[in-house]
Amino acid sequence: MELLPAIRSQGMNTTSTLKEYRCRQCSKLLFKGVLVESTVEVKCKGCRALSTFTGEPANKYVCLVYPCPNRVSAGLAKKELE
Repeated sequence: MELLPAIRSQGMNTTSTLKEYRCRQCSKLLFKGVLVESTVEVKCKGCRALSTFTGEPANKYVCLVYPCPNRVSAGLAKKELE
């Protein structure tokens, strides 16, 4: 959940930022999300095929300016998620 405030702080809308991950066999939507330096394997409920998805590098979402002008405090980010 820590990534969502970082995405919002960069001025991106979370609903448009979430990538759709679909079954490679039948194209059924498996999930929406942002994968960061991870690999996920999902079994499709429709055709039972296994699909593997690999995430983006973490530095794609890191602000290199210190102090970051887009930083969101943890308390504010928690309120946004509720």
